[in-house]
Amino acid sequence: EVPAGSTMALVGPTGAGKSTIVQRITGETAAEIGNGFMPCTSAARAYDYPAEHPITRFMDTRGLGEVDYDPAEDLASLGKASHALVIVIRLRDPEQSSVVEAVRKIRKSSGHLKAEHTLVVYTGVLEIADERDRQRAIAAQQQLLDDAWGRELDHCAVDFPGSAQADATLNYGEPRLREMLADRLPEIALW
Repeated sequence: EVPAGSTMALVGPTGAGKSTIVQRITGETAAEIGNGFMPCTSAARAYDYPAEHPITRFMDTRGLGEVDYDPAEDLASLGKASHALVIVIRLRDPEQSSVVEAVRKIRKSSGHLKAEHTLVVYTGVLEIADERDRQRAIAAQQQLLDDAWGRELDHCAVDFPGSAQADATLNYGEPRLREMLADRLPEIALW
């Protein structure tokens, strides 16, 4: 059963930071997130928040590009059932063809999801120390995703504690991420 509120789909490769984003938004710990996810299909997972009286459902695919995983069914169902889409990419990962292909499939299967419902989140951005190199990497990845969607998508760059550079600037970009997510799902602003 889908909660009365909205559904946010998160797609991206394994290790890109999808679960971390859910944790940062909801304030739940890793253990609580891990226990809160319930199988939705054989590969996708759903997390209703808050558990007692859900107002939002987070949908998460397995990591795109995993061996022996065809995300076609998951992507089609995520696209049809979602009110917002978050594409999560670890900035230092140079190979993003699985993400680009997923964006194309979701765009084709979900006419109701518009560019304004979609957000690209680049994670681990402080792993690239030089700001110019960081901006070039974002621009290159963003061009691929904009082309796949057929129009420019909003994006933001984040880095959370636990990454190599986290001591210098904790929660880099988190306020902007929260603001941009709340623009897509107003329920998030309540948290």
